[in-house]
Amino acid sequence: MKDLYLLNPAITFLNHGSFGACPKPVFEEYQRWQEKLERQLVEFMTRDVYKYLKEARDALGIEKYICKHINSYKAIEIE
Repeated sequence: MKDLYLLNPAITFLNHGSFGACPKPVFEEYQRWQEKLERQLVEFMTRDVYKYLKEARDALGIEKYICKHINSYKAIEIE
């Protein structure tokens, strides 16, 4: 199981969960998303992110439960 983490193998960690250690495949996927974001920040944040969030909601099947109104939010003007 130790091989799944990037933790220093010379140290015995009794509780690494408290500090966010994640398995290598999760970290690699995180880096892939980070690189995608960094390559085209404006396009990612203004267009692509909504597509990716919808894909995630669809894959999880949660649209009808907790995301019912996610696409109906309107900008709020502050006076």
